[in-house]
Amino acid sequence: MNPPESRASAAPPAMGEPSIQQSWLEWAAAQLDATLALGSEANGRLLTAIREILAQPQAPTQDGALVGQRAALIAAAQAHDRLTQQLSHVSTALRSLAQLAGAEATAADWAALRRRQLRTFSMREERVLFRRLVRAPQDDEAVDESEAHTGTIEFFD
Repeated sequence: MNPPESRASAAPPAMGEPSIQQSWLEWAAAQLDATLALGSEANGRLLTAIREILAQPQAPTQDGALVGQRAALIAAAQAHDRLTQQLSHVSTALRSLAQLAGAEATAADWAALRRRQLRTFSMREERVLFRRLVRAPQDDEAVDESEAHTGTIEFFD
């Protein structure tokens, strides 16, 4: 679907004003940030509940149901954390794209952005997917797996 004005009739943005592409990318990043903020509040309550449950003495059961429930709670919290990290990476990438969309980006700018993006990923699956979908003009400049992640882990409360 095309924006209300066609490309041919749309006036270029005034100096310092964001382009329509920048505006859309910023909007998408803001939507993700708002969703992450809502999820962060809910996740905080979830983590508090998990801590309270795990602090309770474990009653022995014949079928191990309580152990299974505790494991399911932990797995759900880990899945939420992973989702939050990935959405945060998307938000950051959208903002980086918005900055380049408004500039006279060179091949070196795009290569630097690609390397920076690869280094933000803490999960191997993210790097693999990114490399598969965002091809570099010369894929030999890709970041080696051993140096791809900066060594920090993102935690969300």
